[in-house]
Amino acid sequence: MTAARRTRTSVAAALRRALATLGLPELALASFQLSVLVALLLRDRTAEVDRRLPIVAGLLVAYLFQARLLRARPGERHPHARRVVRRLSTTAFVLLTYFQLRWIIPALHAATFDAELAAIDEALYGAPPAVLLQPLQTFAAVEWFGFFYWSFFYVIGAYTIAHCIFERDAERFAGYGTGIVAVHAWGGWFGYILLPGFGPYVHYAGRLEPLDGGTFLAMSGTAYSWGALRDIFPSLHTAVMTFITIHAFRRWSVHRLYKPVALLYLFWTLQIVIATVFLRWHYTIDLVAGLALASAWGFASDRLARRWAEFRKANGELDPWF
Repeated sequence: MTAARRTRTSVAAALRRALATLGLPELALASFQLSVLVALLLRDRTAEVDRRLPIVAGLLVAYLFQARLLRARPGERHPHARRVVRRLSTTAFVLLTYFQLRWIIPALHAATFDAELAAIDEALYGAPPAVLLQPLQTFAAVEWFGFFYWSFFYVIGAYTIAHCIFERDAERFAGYGTGIVAVHAWGGWFGYILLPGFGPYVHYAGRLEPLDGGTFLAMSGTAYSWGALRDIFPSLHTAVMTFITIHAFRRWSVHRLYKPVALLYLFWTLQIVIATVFLRWHYTIDLVAGLALASAWGFASDRLARRWAEFRKANGELDPWF
């Protein structure tokens, strides 16, 4: 074997070992962070980008560091405690990365695609759903759907944190972790960057009467204002809730608690999906994309997590994920 070939072989082996340090969910998040960092470096630099670029780089470095720090070790006395910390840490980094999208999206893609997305709705229904739904938007209906839209982060947080803490089967958790992170990082966030838009409440502002709502409408608006603002395609409210519902139904036989949880989340998902259009946040094509994204990861995440676990174990790692 030539020296050059030996070098390539050793570099490839080192790369495999480095990748094996990451679980597949961690790879999904870190690869998104790295892609954004590279894309920002290749764009025309502005004072805003220069000021915020260290944040993206810092998140990536910190995330990779914690993955290395919290990796499984032979003979550890309380492996589940480490897994819980690593799972919750990834959840925190998902949120921290999401909150950077507010400036990342316009920095990478200043255009908006509301007109193109709205045109699909108008071709399907003959008029914008935001306009067609106005006769139904009574105070009670607006408050009903405002409550469910506002509850989104709490219901996905409850499901995710419960699994982070109480799911002791690492292989089962690897499937959930893979799907929930990939739906965000490899699906929704890239969609936001490629097809940014504000939604019907901005695009049709001149044709719409103000919504008649109260506390929950105001709270749902506040929740929306904390987000990326141009985050409409695909609808992650639809995608994440649908993915969790699929996950709960697929775990129906694992534990008796999944049965009522699956039914509850099915009901909650339907209300949130309707709310995204009823409250003028999304076009219906955003929902279709969200459903497709959730279905793809809902049925593929377990299999992909198992394949990645085999790769990790072949390269000396102990856990399927954490």
